[in-house]
Amino acid sequence: MGLLSDKNKERKAENAASDILFPPINGIDTVKGIAMTGGTVEGYRKVLSMFRKDADERIQKFRYFLYESMNVGKFPEKHLTSFITQIQALKSASATIGAAETSDKAARFEAACRNKELSYIQDNLPDFTEHLATLIKNIRSALEFKQDKIAAKSGGQGFISQVFGKKNTSHPLSSKTDFPEYIPFFSKLAEALGSKNVTDAELIFDELNKMPLDPKTKEILEQISDQLLMTEFESAVKTINGVIGLEKIHYSKQVREIMETNKKLIFLVDDNPANLRIGKNVLSEKYTVATAPSASKLFNLLENNRPVLILLDIDMPGMDGYEAIKLLKLKNETKNIPVIFLTGMTDSNNEEKGRNLGAIDYITKPFDPQALIACLEKYC
Repeated sequence: MGLLSDKNKERKAENAASDILFPPINGIDTVKGIAMTGGTVEGYRKVLSMFRKDADERIQKFRYFLYESMNVGKFPEKHLTSFITQIQALKSASATIGAAETSDKAARFEAACRNKELSYIQDNLPDFTEHLATLIKNIRSALEFKQDKIAAKSGGQGFISQVFGKKNTSHPLSSKTDFPEYIPFFSKLAEALGSKNVTDAELIFDELNKMPLDPKTKEILEQISDQLLMTEFESAVKTINGVIGLEKIHYSKQVREIMETNKKLIFLVDDNPANLRIGKNVLSEKYTVATAPSASKLFNLLENNRPVLILLDIDMPGMDGYEAIKLLKLKNETKNIPVIFLTGMTDSNNEEKGRNLGAIDYITKPFDPQALIACLEKYC
């Protein structure tokens, strides 16, 4: 049997066909990017949005490094560790969205970091920073192009704003039975997030994402999606309460049926939001995927949830993947959870180190969607 059922393939094709296609983006092979990020235009748009936000932050850090360089006359060696982490994440994310030139430039900086070629970094970082700023500008134009088209089609106002009015007020349909079918799903999602039950939360969110929502409701759902991606559960609950009010809604039969599905829970841990989005896009058809942007957020999730497997990035600020797996293996509750490392590094010594610490496998970023799924199928 194939990786996706025929029905799911048809649904994906319909979703892609119904989307407004991107205009050409200078510096990006969008066809390759769509294929690398799960196969749908909508999923790719979300990844591009995450990439843009993340790259904006990296530009600010690069400019800080340049400012420091001007003060001392060369790229400060004390920033090499931080810089290589930034560059590795950018290299893999750029390749995944189809920005091959940007990824190649980042790879050259990665090599310069390893060889401590401080003069190369000093001389070329200004041009690379401007290159990245131009790429972000191109992405922003493409995203705004689609948003303008959606707004023109929708006529502006969405259904939720029409029905529920101001935030944090009880909705007028709470005592009736004719509220929109998705409202019970929002209510159940808030409850699951409040108890940090990521399995239920992801199942309900996936179902909401399949519903034919109006543009304004989709916009709210995307805000919640970003909050879930970064494990900002309290913020997500506040967003939901702003939509449905604070009253309980009885869950429909459809919601209860969704809760009975039996997808396996996987944790994906990576400090790069674009990689989190890509992983969710690729794996959500087969698995329930909960994401965490740091090792500390991973351990927060583990307080209330037990995944069948953890995909763990190595190069993260604060506690890196090596330190995280050591801690996982020390605890009786988590020592038997399989861990697969995600890395932008190709050094065999790093792979050996990870296996010695207890990792069962390695996946190199940017990962191929089919190869990623095939790897997971070997273990769960």
